[in-house]
Amino acid sequence: MNQGLSALSDNRVPQIPGIGGLPNQAMLPNTGIESGRQLPLAVPRGFATLRQRVDISAEFLTLISRTACFDFGSPGVESRLHQLILDLIVSSAGAATSNLPLPGHPIQGHLRIACTCLTIFQGQRADGKKIAGAAEYDAGLTAAWSEVVTMDQGALSEPKTAQASLWAVFIISVTTGAGAAASIFHQLLHTLFQDLNVQIWEHVRGILLEFIFPVSFLDEPCKNFFHGLQDLRIGFG
Repeated sequence: MNQGLSALSDNRVPQIPGIGGLPNQAMLPNTGIESGRQLPLAVPRGFATLRQRVDISAEFLTLISRTACFDFGSPGVESRLHQLILDLIVSSAGAATSNLPLPGHPIQGHLRIACTCLTIFQGQRADGKKIAGAAEYDAGLTAAWSEVVTMDQGALSEPKTAQASLWAVFIISVTTGAGAAASIFHQLLHTLFQDLNVQIWEHVRGILLEFIFPVSFLDEPCKNFFHGLQDLRIGFG
């Protein structure tokens, strides 16, 4: 496992207070793996649609639900956040290093990394005084980017996963502060914009809102990222 990511899985994860709820949630049947609780999973509509198109494992669906519905303000947040980050890191790092076939579509590797980055990013901005300067969080984002650049982008190139791929690329690029390094995604983004007929920011924003997209933290950074792509003529002629 990457050293930067593993540093986040120890007991140093600080408490992170409140972030609001998420729109566009769909209720899916329980997977039977939530500690015996027979409750439906609430996942954003984009992931529910993706599940109808490709094979999404029950384990990953539960991680999506936990990421989307995480309550940063309720009691016990520190231990719950610690466990969520640990589970996401183990899944994403394991996907990159294991030689064994993993259940579900390969796009899950990039989606897991995106969820990890998003969880860290939200935590840093929910309580900047305690977390923004925490070295293990910054190291985790750096390590996540290092993980992504070694992964096969082919899993993101299928037309039936185009919307989820766009979400993953935007979330990873913006939350890690990839900047010019995000050029590794330029050819993929060109194809995705063409396939999804994306012309303006509002088109992208509509897609992002179907997944996990905390507007107060990500709206402006993602908009700026898109306009930067426009300036480079990525997907626009």
